[in-house]
Amino acid sequence: MMILTATPEDAEAIARLHADSWRDTYRGMVPDRLLDGPMAEERLSQWRTVLTALPSGRVVLCAHEADVLLGFVSGGPRRGGPTGYDAEIYALYVARDHRGTGVGRRLLGHMAERLALFGHDGLLAWVLAANLGARRFYQRLGAIEVAEKEEAVGGTPLIEIGYGWAEIRDLAEAAEEGRY
Repeated sequence: MMILTATPEDAEAIARLHADSWRDTYRGMVPDRLLDGPMAEERLSQWRTVLTALPSGRVVLCAHEADVLLGFVSGGPRRGGPTGYDAEIYALYVARDHRGTGVGRRLLGHMAERLALFGHDGLLAWVLAANLGARRFYQRLGAIEVAEKEEAVGGTPLIEIGYGWAEIRDLAEAAEEGRY
């Protein structure tokens, strides 16, 4: 498996994985109408825009194996939430048949290292409260619950839990050591 910086050529595969992961993961957590629409096309437009002109400080990494996208992670400066966390994971998704194989852990570790190089100290990730699998994943990598917020998704209020690492290097070390 190779972890590389995403390029505009990755936009289609990322969009497809992003949409498929939402449908697999969030069914029963978010309104079905959001999952049953033309999500891949909408995501493709978003990812093409992001990857064509990557905003300053934002990082998108892909895990590939034999030209197959196994997963991706996106992060950068914190967009809101509790103080003490100056970086944020915006998205982390792994293909269904590669979940539990270490792909997500390795992507997150590489992201933590990259964000640390940008001078970030603390890292935050928001997770739907109902997404117990993702919550356990972050907890196993040493994250602690640091915040909670209500976010409207498709007009439906949902609770998100903020998981944080006060020291971004702790996450990089946990991911490297495979403490998972």
